Amino acid sequence: MARPKKANELIDLANTIAYRAGWFLRLNHDGGSKYKTIAQALSISPGMAKLLCAGRSWTVERVDQAMLRWPGFQAFVFPQSDNLHDQIILVLKELADLRERIDRINDSLGEKR
Repeated sequence: MARPKKANELIDLANTIAYRAGWFLRLNHDGGSKYKTIAQALSISPGMAKLLCAGRSWTVERVDQAMLRWPGFQAFVFPQSDNLHDQIILVLKELADLRERIDRINDSLGEKR
């Protein structure tokens, strides 16, 4: 079953946010100890810092934390956004809603088998 167009747009937006956030970290932290430096700045493990640099595992809370820590983060990740937090919350809520709907459909199909 094909995903609805809106779901694809939301997933694309979430992926773009994560990708740009990872790029920000890579551009602003170089050298062999960059993961350790990022980890210390965000109170996370170096392994999590590596995931964030790869554009993975970003959450609303982590984006908020990065915006507070690095002044240029918001402008880099959201170059044309005035209501950043609201947009992220909306995307995550819509994705959660879609996941619930998919789970209900899968459960329904399982009962019919």
